[in-house]
Formats: sequence, C-alpha cells, structure tokens
Amino acid sequence: MTTTAYTFDFDLQSLDIGDYTAQVEVIETNTAEQYGVMLEFPFTIAATFPSLSDNTDTDFDGFSDLLEGVSDSDLDGIPDYLDDDANTAILPTGTSEQAISTLDGYRLTVGDIAKLANGHLVNTGTITLQDVALYAPKIDNNALLYKDIYHQPIQEMVNFNIENTIAKMVGLHS
Repeated sequence: MTTTAYTFDFDLQSLDIGDYTAQVEVIETNTAEQYGVMLEFPFTIAATFPSLSDNTDTDFDGFSDLLEGVSDSDLDGIPDYLDDDANTAILPTGTSEQAISTLDGYRLTVGDIAKLANGHLVNTGTITLQDVALYAPKIDNNALLYKDIYHQPIQEMVNFNIENTIAKMVGLHS
C-alpha cells in the first residue's frame, strides 16, 4: 500500500476470488466544517483474465483486442476491447434494443449490478431479474425490496448511472 498527496494504491493479490465493495471517504482538512464525501463501488476479483489477441477485434471497431486491452479509457464501465464507442453520452443496452443516450454534458456508465453480473466481460448495461436478485443485496442493505415475485419485464432491463459532467467542471473552476 502506498499513498501520495493525490493517489492511494493497494495490492489486490491478497484478496480471494469474489465480489467486493470498496468504500472511499475524503474529508477536507482546510476548513472548520471539514466537508467530506463517501463513495462506494463494487468490484470483482475474477478467476481468469481475458485472453486478448492481435488477430481479434471483438467490438468490430477496427482495433485489435490486444491493442485496446482491458482498461476503460472513457470510464463508462466497459473494457476498451469490448467498447466500440467512446461517446459516454451513449450506452449499449443489448442485442435487441437500441442504445440509450443522454444530452451532451452528461455521462452514462454501466450500473453496479451489470458490472457485478458480467465482471470483466461487461459490454452492456442489460441485466436480468436473476442478476437483480443475486447482486442487489451486495450493493444495498435493503435487498428485500428488490424481490417482487410479480414483476415480469416486458423488455430488457438496463442498469446504468448518469452523472452531470458540466456541474462537476463548474464546481472545479468556481
């Protein structure tokens, strides 16, 4: 584990394979009020790592999987080798539905349930009722609220987050 003024690194090798939730809290120390913010995010330690090839282009964007790698350069929750669009105002929903989109200045990202359900293979925000039943309790302590036995979706369910990037930029410059 190392820390600097702006980063915090920790070694994941000591964790077993499975699903985890990380919690980060930042509190300012330069004011009497000591305002703070807390962020929780799920992550998975997978048993296998995707085998990427220079001869394969899984997302059909013209770049090999090996060249793109497993990083998420546009921060939408989809690894680059599975992400054919760097526009974060658009998020794929699955094979039978049109992508969802938002206005410029907003970012769509894959939701926590979709990330946990699909791990390093997440390429869409689409989830199933089984995903909700299995992964909602890992995200929310009120998990029983998600078990509606009478709910029957009439189309694909999409789990996503939306954030206002303009407000964040204004906040940084004020």
